[in-house]
Amino acid sequence: MTTPETDRVSDQRIDRVVPLTTPAMLHHEICPWTTKLSSAVLTGRRAVGRVLDRTDDRLLVVVGPCSVHDPAAALDYAHRLRRGRRSARDDLLVVMRSTSRSHARRWAGRGLSTTPGWTAPAT
Repeated sequence: MTTPETDRVSDQRIDRVVPLTTPAMLHHEICPWTTKLSSAVLTGRRAVGRVLDRTDDRLLVVVGPCSVHDPAAALDYAHRLRRGRRSARDDLLVVMRSTSRSHARRWAGRGLSTTPGWTAPAT
């Protein structure tokens, strides 16, 4: 059995222990799931599943930013994509992919999950 005194001996470099919020709880606080959001996700997944199962003969087109650094710009992109995909909806199933972190770049482009104030370098 360990006691706080024996823990102090084995963890000499630990000043204090601060409990962390679980990823699930953090996600819930940032983006709580609503019925409308759940329905949109499930509808999209079913549509993609039908294309992959070949019960829907449309071409699946996955587009989007490598990672999101600006939430407002990502929403703007999503709204533009929604308007643009309507004209091809009989032939294409266009879905937006997005991550909050990118491993594809060597420079500091790691997305909002690690660098919330980061902006891309000018090219």
